[in-house]
Amino acid sequence: MASLPGGKSGLFVLLTLAWYFIFPNMVSCNEAEFTDCEEIFNPILAFFCATPPLIIAVLLYISANGERPKVGLENPKMSEGGAMVVSNVAAHQTHRISHVELAGAAMTIGGITFALAYGFMLLIGIFFGLMAGMCAFGGCNDLFDTAVDWLFYGDIVMKTGMVVFFISAITKLVLEFNLEKADGTEKLRRPQEKSMDKITTPCPSCGKKLRFPAAYSGEVQCPSCQHIFETGEG
Repeated sequence: MASLPGGKSGLFVLLTLAWYFIFPNMVSCNEAEFTDCEEIFNPILAFFCATPPLIIAVLLYISANGERPKVGLENPKMSEGGAMVVSNVAAHQTHRISHVELAGAAMTIGGITFALAYGFMLLIGIFFGLMAGMCAFGGCNDLFDTAVDWLFYGDIVMKTGMVVFFISAITKLVLEFNLEKADGTEKLRRPQEKSMDKITTPCPSCGKKLRFPAAYSGEVQCPSCQHIFETGEG
């Protein structure tokens, strides 16, 4: 049954991402009484009103979709000598799983970096706000410039983490889709492979070991003694 990529947490991320880009532009600066409204007021709105819901959605998405990929397992095939035989399909599946895990790790790192950078910027803003109140009577001329520099670097880290999260999350979804598609194709192929498997049965007359398809049912003639016997359910 088809489902929404990423589940409900993925939908929550998309809604909060739309809110993140739309909300700051909903407030008009045409009637503002101070200059540089769009450069100052809109980023403040985005930081305090639009970013927190997005961070919550990102963390929920990581907790819901950061587990290892689920793929079908099968019993390994054994050779006549008793050695385990790993098919090319299984090797490719393992390779795909490693890529999915790598994308999931990058997604988690990006999302956590996004959230931690936001928290860092919030603490810096509170700290320098308190310091500005204490320095209202002078003596802290460089305080504002220092605060701007710290917030600038924090904003770069926050947006970098957000970009890494979204790129990794999309990549992980694509890889998981291909992995599930390949796993489904392999499941369809297994009955055909099973029908081609062969079994070994001794001849009831001379004891010579005879090999024939496991799915075969009917008469078997021993090439050594020409004895004919029935095999299979029939």
